[in-house]
Amino acid sequence: MVEVVGDPEHDPKRERWSWTFAIRPLVAVGDLHDAPPVEAAGVFPQSLWRHSHIRLTSEQFDAARALIESAAG
Repeated sequence: MVEVVGDPEHDPKRERWSWTFAIRPLVAVGDLHDAPPVEAAGVFPQSLWRHSHIRLTSEQFDAARALIESAAG
């Protein structure tokens, strides 16, 4: 989980992922096998399959952060 700490930057020469954002890590698990399932935070997995990103509610964000912090130890 990260925090966006800078304005978006666009590189029109790139065909894919032309926008970048400066980020600061907040919490992370060392191994993805230890990551909690997204359903535990109230996120339906099919929403991740259809979109490259999703917008979380405040409650989902807080639940996800708590789950990741717990899994990270």
